[in-house]
Amino acid sequence: GGDKSQVIQFHDALKSFHASVPANRGEKAEKSPYFVFLGTGCAIPSKYRNVSAILFSPHGMLNENRPVMLLDAGEGTYGQMVRRFGYEKADHLLLFQLRVIWVSHMHADHHLGLLMLLTRRKRLQDLNEQQIDAVAPLLVVGPRRLISWLKMFHETTFQDFGLLFVANEDIVQQPEANKDSMETENLDQTRPS
Repeated sequence: GGDKSQVIQFHDALKSFHASVPANRGEKAEKSPYFVFLGTGCAIPSKYRNVSAILFSPHGMLNENRPVMLLDAGEGTYGQMVRRFGYEKADHLLLFQLRVIWVSHMHADHHLGLLMLLTRRKRLQDLNEQQIDAVAPLLVVGPRRLISWLKMFHETTFQDFGLLFVANEDIVQQPEANKDSMETENLDQTRPS
């Protein structure tokens, strides 16, 4: 009885939505938030699904001028970007458009791709010195424990990633009035002599 009518109502609502989509395309779609799922496969990547990584453009579809954010960076995230966009577009996103990498928690399937992204970005910076003013500053937001992992890599490789780190615990715990006192860390200031 009731279940069948709910299914019919759902299908009717879905048909109505699909009929309205072409009318809503164009300028509205260009400005709507845009997501590219680079990985949704949990802890173990498979042939068809990589680990967690979502590219997010809050201002609409990807183009050369819009900033993007990466939500998690599981192992193989850069490879997924290359498979989805090609090397040229993936590198452009990484160097000129990526503003924030947000790591939700310290499970490896959410952060192991971060080092490859940072290393590739640094190499691109070195290759594009003449465009260095156009390079987007990069903010990494993640669990406080992530900073020690990043510092260890930084101190071992002596690579200056040019990033700013904010612990996501500080964002959640800081009241709006105290946002100016939020602690940040610049890895490049910790470089050994």
